Amino acid sequence: MKKLLFLVLIIAGCDQGVESDKMLGRIAIDDNVDGVRLGDDSIAVIQKLGNPNSVVLPATPSMIYMYTEGIHATMSVVIYYNKGVTQISVSPPYQGKTWDGIGIGSSRTYVISKLGDPAEDIPDYDLNIDRYVFGKSLLLIHYDSVFVRSLSMDAKN
Repeated sequence: MKKLLFLVLIIAGCDQGVESDKMLGRIAIDDNVDGVRLGDDSIAVIQKLGNPNSVVLPATPSMIYMYTEGIHATMSVVIYYNKGVTQISVSPPYQGKTWDGIGIGSSRTYVISKLGDPAEDIPDYDLNIDRYVFGKSLLLIHYDSVFVRSLSMDAKN
């Protein structure tokens, strides 16, 4: 009977652990954000995220899908007509994080402890931007004082 009770407690504990980490792993550095990969076409983006809340058509041969509600809130995806997704950006209240726990609101000290020193530290008026270079992408992390304000994964080309 003790073994059965012990087993039930272990299973219940595991289930809670998975539930509490539900938001982790939504940002896979150098791979995807919420399943959207650099290079995906507009159809793949809609299949993965659903219809955007709005579409911005800037003066370039691109479009920006804006997600403003639900689990993808404040996520934007830039899609060039001939290249596919070239940028994926997130800002508050987006809740997704990397498996290491890096996300909106993380401290710069924590980010550096997980990713190391950035390739470049770009000062900007009220922001500080750290630029990391990976195999397929650039990761730009914008800080307001010391906390992550937004993240952007950009295609290298």
